[in-house]
Amino acid sequence: TLQVMPILATPHPGMAGPFHIVRFPHPWPTVISLETLRGGSFAEGTDDVKVYEAAFERIVAAALPVDDSREKIKSTMEKS
Repeated sequence: TLQVMPILATPHPGMAGPFHIVRFPHPWPTVISLETLRGGSFAEGTDDVKVYEAAFERIVAAALPVDDSREKIKSTMEKS
């Protein structure tokens, strides 16, 4: 799924920096990969995972819907 984040989007957790939610098949836990200026780190555990999954949902909600994102990309390409 690809969604475009508008420049004028409401503030969202993605503005704090990049992270990745890495899901593995059972029995391995979900891991959060964090990227900072000093390098990467990992977080795991139910509480950390819940925080980042909620943050991801807020980012998705702030972005354009998939169809609108597709149209935005198409119109940007046509202007080039």
